[in-house]
Amino acid sequence: MDLDSGSVHVWTIQVGSSDVVDSSRRRPEHRGEAREAARALLARYVGDLAGDPLSAWRRVERPAPGEVVSSLSHSGRFAVLAVTRGRGVGVDLERIRSTRDARALARRFFSAPEAARLDRLSAAEASEPFFRFWVRKEAYLKGVGGTVPDGLRRFETGEAPSGVPILVRTQLEAADGSAWTLHDLTAPDGYVAALAIEGEPARIERFTL
Repeated sequence: MDLDSGSVHVWTIQVGSSDVVDSSRRRPEHRGEAREAARALLARYVGDLAGDPLSAWRRVERPAPGEVVSSLSHSGRFAVLAVTRGRGVGVDLERIRSTRDARALARRFFSAPEAARLDRLSAAEASEPFFRFWVRKEAYLKGVGGTVPDGLRRFETGEAPSGVPILVRTQLEAADGSAWTLHDLTAPDGYVAALAIEGEPARIERFTL
């Protein structure tokens, strides 16, 4: 499949016929469907894949120029696969669900300024913004090779006046500032998704399976 170095292909994959009752759990059969679908899609870009398909995209070293790099996320009955060339990429998808207190979770896991933004909301209002913050942060962590939850406090996300997500500061990259950009993705109803891309802003092309 044609993929130039200035593009990121983002695939939305349906992996189940109905959402799980407890949406905080990821059914093993859905996870398996997501992996097999991702394997088939990646084969369109790089040919047949041997071994565990996760090994094809879970990496932390810098990719070679032109090398196909990808990231996969699964939640509920959907998965999202991001594919690009020669640059780091991370993607995350989460189903929005009720939490006892998203503000308390943010104080535990997020940077102080991020938690403060959620603290200005009521408990009922905080769930969707919490998950939107979460997918932005986890997409970036996947891209740079950081870990959850240790890496979550080591950088801060925010929004430009236009509402576009930005990286305010980070301790996860060697140089001052960041070489990465964040993008909110259109997700199925009841879900949020985000993409992190290394280098210059890319042309994002969307596909469904």
